[in-house]
Amino acid sequence: MQRLEWETETAPNFMLLYTNAYGTETHATTGGTKVMLHAKEGELFFGANKNIVCVIDSVFANPGISPIPEQRAVLYGVGTAETFLKSLSAGDELTVFLGTDLVSAPGLLTDFKEQMGGSDHIILKNGVPADVWDEEHPRTCMGISQDKTKVYLMVVDGRRAGYSAGATLSVLGDLFLAIGAYDAVNLDGGGSSAMVINQQIVNRPSDNKERAVGNGVLVISKAPIDDVTARLEFEPIHYILPSYCRFIPQVTAYNQYGLIVNPDFKDYTLSCSPEIGYIDESNAFVAYGNPGHGTITATYNGISVTKDVTIQETDFAMRLDSVILDGYEEYPIEISATIDDKEFVLNPSTPQWEVADPEICGISNGVLSGLKNGVTTVTGKLDDFTGSLKVKVEIPQTHIQQADQFTSGWELTSISAINDVTLTPHANGETN
Repeated sequence: MQRLEWETETAPNFMLLYTNAYGTETHATTGGTKVMLHAKEGELFFGANKNIVCVIDSVFANPGISPIPEQRAVLYGVGTAETFLKSLSAGDELTVFLGTDLVSAPGLLTDFKEQMGGSDHIILKNGVPADVWDEEHPRTCMGISQDKTKVYLMVVDGRRAGYSAGATLSVLGDLFLAIGAYDAVNLDGGGSSAMVINQQIVNRPSDNKERAVGNGVLVISKAPIDDVTARLEFEPIHYILPSYCRFIPQVTAYNQYGLIVNPDFKDYTLSCSPEIGYIDESNAFVAYGNPGHGTITATYNGISVTKDVTIQETDFAMRLDSVILDGYEEYPIEISATIDDKEFVLNPSTPQWEVADPEICGISNGVLSGLKNGVTTVTGKLDDFTGSLKVKVEIPQTHIQQADQFTSGWELTSISAINDVTLTPHANGETN
């Protein structure tokens, strides 16, 4: 990589090594001396913690930008490093040793092909949150499990009002602990934070597009193609749910090689601890009204995964203050509860509901249906909660109404408030 932007070349003594992995030429430097060299034997590759014997091609005063031919490298020196390079001549042998070690485990590292360094902010160290950086930013981070068999890659969006502000290091520590990491480090952030899966950007970068950066982490699977579900996992978050809520968990299906078969798997059967709730007819978990702890389990073809669940009391609120019914579509009344900035919808059949004018709309298990044109109020009560909803019913003359004077020049554009609208031509040339 190029020297960091805050590293100036005014230091009295330094040496840089440019390889062809950096690019086809060095960046523009001033002053100093350069040496072109190649490997004495075999291909030129600068591994760590081993002696690489090289042969000098040429020694020359720095002209600014210098080419880096294939199988060649360039040493650039200033100060005492320049004095050393000037003592060399074409044909001389030079041994390069790039010593790399771990402070916490001297001698552990021997030879390796690649290494990655993060920023100077450590998120987790030995399972304990380390550094403190209490500013919210987009983040790119990496962690490993305690047994060193799993690598965790994480990208957190930020700097997007109404969507995500970003994350502090303490929040990242909690996230990594939740997914099983033991050590984790902050890599980069801001507009550079992007995650690409199968050539698609799956997050929302703060630059509103992918930023051109010099490096990244690439993961390539060599496993055979396999679409058979072999493992299920719930989403890696703590399930703290409000009492009376109706909750459909997100389940991911993996194959035998640990690759995602379906990120939003639906073909499971849900069960739960009987003391915290029940599973309704649509395979959703419905919590009881009392606080408590238990589990939910997703099962498919003999494969199961279980998740701890905490039921917590919280305040309720009507999600809407008014609705319009057309006499054809029903509306399940939405009551919401919020825990840790996450909104949950309660089971609409739980409250006791009353309709001020039952001739205008009916209600069954918390689901409204329009009966006659007019306006009325629906009121529900649950423990200490009381909520009301203004209901206006406007029933059209027919479910499908013909529009006059349509011609072939008409187009249908998207209307956010109306779904499933189509222009249907008839044999007589008219259009519905």
